[in-house]
Amino acid sequence: MEKLRKLDADGRRLTPIIFYFRLISYYICVYQRKSASKDKSTQSVIMLLKKVSGFALGTGISRVFGLLREMVLAHLFGATMYMDAFRVAFNIPNLLRDALAEGSLTPSFIPIYSEHSEKRSGEEADRFASTVITNFFFITLVISIIGIAVAPFLVKLIAFGFTGDKFSLTVSLTRIIFPFLIFISISAIFMGILNYHGRFFTTGFAPVFFNVGIIAFCWLLYSKIGITGAAIGVVVGGLLYLVYQIIWAERDGFHFEPRLNLANPEFLRVVKIMLPIAVGFAAGKINTIVNTLIASFMETGSISYLNYSYRLVQLPVGLIGVAIANVVLPTLSRELSRERSGDDIIRSSIKLTISVIVPLTILFFLLSTFIVRLLYQHGNFTANDTLFTAACLRFYSPAIVGFSLTRVFASIFYSMKDSKTPFFVGLVAVVINLSCALSLKDILGVNALALAVSISSCINALFLFILLKRRLKKV
Repeated sequence: MEKLRKLDADGRRLTPIIFYFRLISYYICVYQRKSASKDKSTQSVIMLLKKVSGFALGTGISRVFGLLREMVLAHLFGATMYMDAFRVAFNIPNLLRDALAEGSLTPSFIPIYSEHSEKRSGEEADRFASTVITNFFFITLVISIIGIAVAPFLVKLIAFGFTGDKFSLTVSLTRIIFPFLIFISISAIFMGILNYHGRFFTTGFAPVFFNVGIIAFCWLLYSKIGITGAAIGVVVGGLLYLVYQIIWAERDGFHFEPRLNLANPEFLRVVKIMLPIAVGFAAGKINTIVNTLIASFMETGSISYLNYSYRLVQLPVGLIGVAIANVVLPTLSRELSRERSGDDIIRSSIKLTISVIVPLTILFFLLSTFIVRLLYQHGNFTANDTLFTAACLRFYSPAIVGFSLTRVFASIFYSMKDSKTPFFVGLVAVVINLSCALSLKDILGVNALALAVSISSCINALFLFILLKRRLKKV
């Protein structure tokens, strides 16, 4: 700057116009030098954005079908006893889904599958994947048989307030839905394979088939067997979801050979990474169990209000948070397998998540009643149901930020083969959730359960960010 204030090359003092012209030129040069130093970071953002947009597009389509599914369920069953029974019955195997499927199995599988592909060969990676698939088919088959046998105990544990016909119906639906766990767990492995090979749109779109199964069987069987048709649709939808991904994996050259070997060292590596994640999800699902248990003692429809609003919250989380997390996991795993830092990917993923998810959170809070009325208020879903569901949605809204950032931060740790850090932070979040739910339920009623989830999820994300920043020194 001082140079600009001195004489020019001819010894003349700069006029104001020339001075400001050269000042602007000076800042342009500085900006260009800074931009050049950020080229790598910019390219990382663009690359990440392209991949995320593919997964988000597929997920967006599937979420539309998910909303159609919820609209069909709301139209046919409203917030009745039948819907409460179905929600609880679906939640029981779905609790295990997070512990044994996308939530823990996919992030445990991808880093090691990436390692086999990058440092060994495609054939070796296929053999490893075949072993994991076969072993988990056996494990989930055994769990499903046991779950069907002890369904009355599980229903009583999760929905202690259910009695009489409501209890019996829930047990029956639980037994029908349980095999869904097998299909969804194997699908999680194929999802990992496809994501590693860049098939992000394909894996994002896959849940469409699950939703179509439920919608189709609800409509076809409603007049004959009522809510049981929805339970059958869950199982059929899970099977379609799996078959679709198998077809695409085979197109990419994946070759499956049954390999049952529970003692395989590479399989045990997956289990070692997976266990803290699974236990963390199981601990986290204590929140769901406690929330359902508390809501089961409240007025009829409370469980449905929570579930309807929670499904809406998961729309932006799935489109943004889950999309970015699912892209970051294989992308960063590949970089780390090649012994690169991946810092640009980490920074870009965090910035992208925050810049998109915060405005969406504000919109969901402000437009909660409009959203619920538009999507749900028809058929057996009344205006009163809209008011209660919209209130829950407002209290759930901050969780959009918490859930999204938690998913992204956790995926970064999983890429580093570190599953313990998200696990211990998750335990802290569980305690916070339970404390808030139990202390606020008498003041806010069913809304307290939604608020507790929001508070704990945001604290979870904050703690993970602090620990990640310490790990990387600068994020």
